[in-house]
Amino acid sequence: MYRMSTEYKLQCQIDELMLQLTKKTSELERLEEENKTLRKDNSNWETFAKMLSVTSQKSEEKNAELKKTITTLESDNRALRHRTKKQKDVEKKLSEANSQWYFFEKLQSDCKKANEAYKYYQGKCETIKVHLDNLREKLIYAEEESVKFRTLLNEVVEKVTGFATKVSEADTDFSYIKGVQTRGQQSRGSRRANIFEQCDLSRGKMDKLDFGYFGVISF
Repeated sequence: MYRMSTEYKLQCQIDELMLQLTKKTSELERLEEENKTLRKDNSNWETFAKMLSVTSQKSEEKNAELKKTITTLESDNRALRHRTKKQKDVEKKLSEANSQWYFFEKLQSDCKKANEAYKYYQGKCETIKVHLDNLREKLIYAEEESVKFRTLLNEVVEKVTGFATKVSEADTDFSYIKGVQTRGQQSRGSRRANIFEQCDLSRGKMDKLDFGYFGVISF
């Protein structure tokens, strides 16, 4: 059993080595192909060197031109820095102006809302004014009806007072004739009949009184 395990491990190692060998062989073949390509390209290096020499000469000429350009650019750069400083000042002022403009727009929006609210409450005030005018008219009418009611009430009081006076007179007469039996009984019956007849007439007038605005009062 141990021998089989060892052989298996060795076989695995051999397989791994064979795999690595295959990879190395492929890489070696690729490197050989690249070497062949480089050898072919190597013949062109002399031509490239001549071209580089010419290019170097042209580069020196261009370098001289570039130095002049750099000098000019440095001068322009100093002027640009000065302009940049001014530009920053302008941007700062512009930012402040934008902030003020934002505040102005907000203030304008608030004013618009306040104006709308003013118009709304102005309409409400007009409506309330109309209601107050209506209430004022009703109050005037109620005062007039109150005067009428007081007048009618005074009339009722006068009628009630008259009725009470008649009842008092009837009681006095009744007490007076109580001692007289025969004549007193006839006189009392006639007297009380007249009194109750008068009371019924008064009550007929007082049963219902129309007080106009305050309605009809029944007794």
